[in-house]
Amino acid sequence: MRSRAASALPLAVAAAAALLGPACAGPCKTLEADLRALRDAPGPVTAAPHARVQIPFTVANRLLADALQPPPEIAIPLARLGPLSQVISDVRAIPREVTLGPAATPGRVHASVRVELADRAGELLSVRASGDVAPALERAAGEDGALVIAFDATQLSRLEPELGPRAAEELGGRLAARLPDAVRPPRFLIDRVASAVLEEAIDQGYRLLNGTLSPRLRERMRLRVELPDVPLARVDLASTQDAIALDVFTTLPVRTGVVPAPPVPDAILVQIAGDTATQAANWGIAHGRLPPRYTRKLKPARDGAYVPHVEWRAGDPDRPLAVHMFRVEGGCAHFIVGLRPRVEVVDGKVRAWIDNRRLEHADGPLVLELLAYTKALVERSTSSKKQGPGSVRFAVGKRELTTRLLRAEIAGDELRAAMALEIGPAPRAP
Repeated sequence: MRSRAASALPLAVAAAAALLGPACAGPCKTLEADLRALRDAPGPVTAAPHARVQIPFTVANRLLADALQPPPEIAIPLARLGPLSQVISDVRAIPREVTLGPAATPGRVHASVRVELADRAGELLSVRASGDVAPALERAAGEDGALVIAFDATQLSRLEPELGPRAAEELGGRLAARLPDAVRPPRFLIDRVASAVLEEAIDQGYRLLNGTLSPRLRERMRLRVELPDVPLARVDLASTQDAIALDVFTTLPVRTGVVPAPPVPDAILVQIAGDTATQAANWGIAHGRLPPRYTRKLKPARDGAYVPHVEWRAGDPDRPLAVHMFRVEGGCAHFIVGLRPRVEVVDGKVRAWIDNRRLEHADGPLVLELLAYTKALVERSTSSKKQGPGSVRFAVGKRELTTRLLRAEIAGDELRAAMALEIGPAPRAP
């Protein structure tokens, strides 16, 4: 079973995940015009991100370290061992560590890979390749909204021995320790072999990284983020001092985006604008993602008489969420409820509620009864047992991640949710 960040994004606006509908199909032309006006309301589209996902380097590096186990091993021929080839054989290159960090160049991250050269007796030498890489964003085939952040090891620009400036001397000491006294050649010969081996290891290392090892590392260094099922325009990747940031832009007419927040230590931070959530909710029903009609008691029903529309009123601290209900069967009516959604996490469980609920407009009967059912609808729409079109999933390499919601809040005009990630077991070999 695939793990999900249960209820992380369905909480984005307390009622938005359930309150939406298609174009009015009833006979009332006035209501049709009102609903069209809401959907087509003009306004400037924001240049700010519609949503943002921040992955701290501490989290990314821990996930990459887990994904690297067990590490791939590649045979590496060393032709310059000379007389030492009798005691040193079957040399392999083993990537032991992959770390990411901030880069000065926009759109890049600094990557470092430590590769160990070892034979059957143990480590001979470690080399480190490093450089600023441009992570590639890919759309995963057959997965709506799934993005893959791929780090290509062929972009690493430097390969240096970990032993420092006296690498040849230290390697010579290691080689000498492997030889019995009776067959040990003079130390100057061992150091000469060590220098040749070191030069060859660096030369082989570049070819190894760019050829055989790079594709294997690339597969392990792929972080998959499955975003909410909304129409994506683009995703911009940035490297901050502490995190990898994905700025998400949709094709929806979002007027108020998110303000980048500081990353949360040891947790993924997801931000989604309230306007993005309501626009996505209204879009979702038009594309069959969510129920189209509701009954008088605000329960989804194919033959329901009520068609909803939601909007986020940015800058309104008292009632930022407005729920429009249009009665389109058995008479025409329109009412608006303004409310303030609330959400929090208590003992790992999501708690959602609303306050400041007020009927703002009514031109039909039964509106007070409908108003009374709004709270129950909000609670159903934010149930942690549901997986709506706002769920977010993560994976690294071929391994799924288990998510645990740490915190959720509606801060200003956006939802912020912090999630801890744990990597799952490696898939079984076929």
